Amino acid sequence: MLLPISIALMVAAVPEKSPLPDAVALKKMTARLAPVDLEVDISKLPQPERAALAKMVEAAQIMDPLFLRQSWSGNETLFFTLAQDKSPLGQERLHAFFQNKGPWDRIDLNRPFIPGVPEEKPPSGNFYPAGATKA
Repeated sequence: MLLPISIALMVAAVPEKSPLPDAVALKKMTARLAPVDLEVDISKLPQPERAALAKMVEAAQIMDPLFLRQSWSGNETLFFTLAQDKSPLGQERLHAFFQNKGPWDRIDLNRPFIPGVPEEKPPSGNFYPAGATKA
């Protein structure tokens, strides 16, 4: 008698997967983060500092795809797949993917918003091989 009740309680305690957001929900999700244009007058900076600033921008352009790769091993392949989808839903998914640097909503407890990705964001990203454990 106790076993069936225990099993019923365990099944009831398993949270249901939330449905993936549609284009409207994704648009609302990405609207939570407002783009901001940063404008700075660098005309008074000495030339060496302006050159250093240009190098920092160059470095950021290199680091951005590296961060994407380090966040999850499937990000690069997923990016190319999303970029090919020209539907409104596909474009919203791509926009959300860029904002979050991956398929998990960083504001909403890393809930996935793209189908076919792991339900949970890998805790170590792509820093360690899949399945690696502490010694």
